[in-house]
Amino acid sequence: MVMEVQPQLYVRPPRTRAHLPKVITSRGRIIGYHEAGKGIREISRLLVISRDTIRLWVRRYEEEGHVLTRPRPGRPRVTTPAADQQIQRAAERAPLSTTMRIKRRTGVQCHPTTTRRRIRETGRQCFIPARKETLTEAHREARKMFPEAYADSRRLEEFVHARSQQVERDWSDHITWPQGATLPPSLPPASLN
Repeated sequence: MVMEVQPQLYVRPPRTRAHLPKVITSRGRIIGYHEAGKGIREISRLLVISRDTIRLWVRRYEEEGHVLTRPRPGRPRVTTPAADQQIQRAAERAPLSTTMRIKRRTGVQCHPTTTRRRIRETGRQCFIPARKETLTEAHREARKMFPEAYADSRRLEEFVHARSQQVERDWSDHITWPQGATLPPSLPPASLN
């Protein structure tokens, strides 16, 4: 008796040794010995596998026609099929939208990564926005003034040097020294402030 194993949607392969080829092969040996007329006790002794395991695979083979590991459902999905359709329709209507926009439009309560997965399940591509800092008016003004203020390279070098020292000072505030640590003689305490 041969049955086809139907693939199930949204089912992960097991993360155990049960799907390894050597395990499937040993199950095949169990069935081979059984069909050759050997008893459960004898198969158990030959393969050094418990009798309960032999019984399990013989019974499973007789019922289902195979000795493959059954798919396991895993963690339940966060979204319902209706929510999945909403996400997919929104992605079809606005193909260049980000997952956050689609999530806001549909009102589906899930993580953006989940939304992205649902879109990819249909074969569509999702767009991940570049992470950019929101510009304030002060940023815009500084951007306009920079080329004018540092037109010659000497002033630009002074700016870069001053900026790197500022960054060093900012980072030195976050350094915590172990209790009882002393500074090397080349580093005076004033440079840490």
